[in-house]
Amino acid sequence: MKRLRRFTVLLLLLITLCALSLILVPFPSYTVSEESQPAPLAEGGEKFLSYFPHGDFAQQHDALRNAIRLALETNRTLIAPRLRLGTSYDWAPFSLLAKRYEAQDKTILRQLCQSNSTHWRTRMEPCSTLNDWTEVEWSSLFDLELLRRRFKVQIVEREGHGWGTRESWLSGNVHPSDVAVVDATSFMSNGSSWEHEEESDQWRLRDWSQWFSESDELASLKLTTPLTANVVKGEELRAIRAKIIQFGSLSFGRRYPTTPSKAMAVLSRAMTRWAFVSPNQFQPATSTANKIIDTLGGKYGYSSLHINVAQVMANSLEEGMSLEQFNAEMQKEMMDSVVLEVFGDIPINQAVSAALPLQRSSLLELLHNNTALQDRRQLLTSCIDYRRNIERRYPIYYLVSDLPPETHQELFKPLLEFFPCTFTMSDMIAWEVVNKTWTENQAGSDSVDYERLYMPILEVLIAGKGKRQTNVH
Repeated sequence: MKRLRRFTVLLLLLITLCALSLILVPFPSYTVSEESQPAPLAEGGEKFLSYFPHGDFAQQHDALRNAIRLALETNRTLIAPRLRLGTSYDWAPFSLLAKRYEAQDKTILRQLCQSNSTHWRTRMEPCSTLNDWTEVEWSSLFDLELLRRRFKVQIVEREGHGWGTRESWLSGNVHPSDVAVVDATSFMSNGSSWEHEEESDQWRLRDWSQWFSESDELASLKLTTPLTANVVKGEELRAIRAKIIQFGSLSFGRRYPTTPSKAMAVLSRAMTRWAFVSPNQFQPATSTANKIIDTLGGKYGYSSLHINVAQVMANSLEEGMSLEQFNAEMQKEMMDSVVLEVFGDIPINQAVSAALPLQRSSLLELLHNNTALQDRRQLLTSCIDYRRNIERRYPIYYLVSDLPPETHQELFKPLLEFFPCTFTMSDMIAWEVVNKTWTENQAGSDSVDYERLYMPILEVLIAGKGKRQTNVH
């Protein structure tokens, strides 16, 4: 019996020792060979993100707003590309946006244009259009320092057009493995690789500034519209260890949902109400806008109406028709539909006020005697008086359009019949409220029409102090 007990104790002791050896002795590690490993990725230090801009002012503004959200989400410093004013280009796949961005370096473009050199840059940005656009820093329009102070979002502004491995902000010396490309609108595989798996390894480690040779950089790409199904979530972005995340387009914020948090909610709310909303850091534009706002009756005394006539006409064309076939009757029908759209956008009580007959007033007298077109300044005075003293809901509009109503009176006639208190920049210039040289002191070596290029900034400032804004396109 004692032998049996001793044998049992020894057996239990042996089993215990075996179990301990399994727990305490580490398993052998299996690693990829040194030859197949990329260079080490950045683990510590400051990390960055950036993107490629495209579109008009509103689209670029929206893209930067999305980039600010992602900078907070990932705790990265945002390298902001400059704002492009003037002629713009639409969305394109990542590789084409990258090349377009590189091409718009005006220092290089001027040298090429002066030497009459044929180059891929001048094919993308022709010398004949060099004065049709310019680039400005966002901080010249918005208080970016406010975002750093209040929300701890770090933003720097890139000088030059180097990105990725040649990032200008980092003196252009970044290892390819320290750059992660993410573009949910261009790449099918989690938004960060080529559409074709066999190309992905080669693509990831190449010098991305040399994606295109001079013979094929303008070759047509498969995608003509953004991919719609792809989404890259905040946790996926936070898991990226690379020093730089280079996005393509960020004009589609829903492609990059952020993690719900109090800080994100506060930032998002602020950026729609008071932070990064009004481009009021450019004093000439702010001063000029304030003069126009005061002339229109002051803050909330008017509304803004933006009509893209060319786009409305294009949408109205039947299949196979050209703009030249757009006759007078069709133009009237089109503008009637614009009037209905404006009515549908404004509050019901304001729409009723605009539709009802005018009460006895100087405004009624002016319109009845058909003298409004001859004395538009008196018309504005009568409109403001009518709104303040008779019908506070009666609409006064500041109109922004790609076609001036002054030279297309027949086209705009249906609109002006329903909304006679509609005024434009041409009125402000005629009344000397605005001096056409309000941007003449703008620094820069470009021979561009700054008054024209900064007009979208002025329009945003004016719309921001209005009661509401209606866009028809």
